[in-house]
Amino acid sequence: MPQPGRLPRRVRAARRPRRQVSSGLERRHLRGLPPAGGQRVPASGPYDFLDTEDFIPYRTESVSRNAIFCVYQNDAYRRFPNLRYRVVDVPGAYCTHVIYHAAGVTADGSIYSKDPHVRRDGFRHASELKVTYPHLKILLSLGVDPTSPTHSNSRRAARDLNSSRAFADKAYWWLVNQGFDGLHFDWHQPRAPAARASTSATSSCWSPLCAKRFGGRYIITAGVPYQVPQFPLPDGPTMYDVIRTLKHEVPRRHRHRLCFSVSLQGNQWTLRSPGAFHVGSPARAAAPVEYPLVCKILLRDSVDPDGLCSYAVRSRKWIAYEGPRSLTLKLERMRQDVGTPGLCLAVWDLAFDDFKGDCGNSRSPLMKTIYSSLSATRVWVYPRDTKW
Repeated sequence: MPQPGRLPRRVRAARRPRRQVSSGLERRHLRGLPPAGGQRVPASGPYDFLDTEDFIPYRTESVSRNAIFCVYQNDAYRRFPNLRYRVVDVPGAYCTHVIYHAAGVTADGSIYSKDPHVRRDGFRHASELKVTYPHLKILLSLGVDPTSPTHSNSRRAARDLNSSRAFADKAYWWLVNQGFDGLHFDWHQPRAPAARASTSATSSCWSPLCAKRFGGRYIITAGVPYQVPQFPLPDGPTMYDVIRTLKHEVPRRHRHRLCFSVSLQGNQWTLRSPGAFHVGSPARAAAPVEYPLVCKILLRDSVDPDGLCSYAVRSRKWIAYEGPRSLTLKLERMRQDVGTPGLCLAVWDLAFDDFKGDCGNSRSPLMKTIYSSLSATRVWVYPRDTKW
């Protein structure tokens, strides 16, 4: 992605989008009502599921034949309040899986929501996406960050074999009770040797025990750190159904399980000089920008052949973002690099797509581009020993 001024030439794609679900049965869920009556579930603060009468679900003729993991970050509404993106805004028809990101683990191995405003209601609303999109598989992301103040809880929950078995058993029953279809371990990049050892130890304790406890009934995926050699995956093919990575430098024996990450968040810089708008021009700090804003101010749209991302310039504003053209090129390059006709993709920052349809006749055009590119032919081989 070409960028101005003293910034890396390539910056990873774009990030987050917003709302959606359906009529009748689905509307009852969005109002906090179970499908067949029962008690009303109160809304939770800024996460209210109100005013859904105008909701129109996404529809497609078929489900993608390649895996598309749509990552919903449950703090998106708080970090980007102007976007007002909620879990019901996920374009489920364009996804095969939804990863609800993220939850944490207590010292005794119990799972909890990291967002105090959402709590259990967020889990319930995510699971109810399957009412509108029956083909979806919903996974819970457990963030394991060595730099987090709560990482000591993860270490305690994995301190010995009995503690790890207790976590695996609690995770199993959590999935049963919440109606989710699997776990996603989001192993963060360890910076120090001690942190690398801690993260690797937690991984080696939890993952095989969860795989054994789940018995093939639930999906287990993992997001590996940037520098894969520092995060060994000796038993990856048996522990994980899918390995999500941000780079291509992963042992090719894991190729059939690789899933690459793409972000839909754009970035905007202010050029120091209005007359210098080319790659390398001095610029001030970047700020996130959503795709609908890009299409409104767009004067010139170009695609960088090296960074494989779009960029636009208007006056002193320089914007690097993902567009339909750049996504198509990026997916094709990924296919070539992996050496397979198909591709598994994990899409982050859905809130930055045009999920309200402000820019044209189509909602979520970026996700639609990804779906169209990956849905046509069966190219990515799902693991045979897991219920997909």
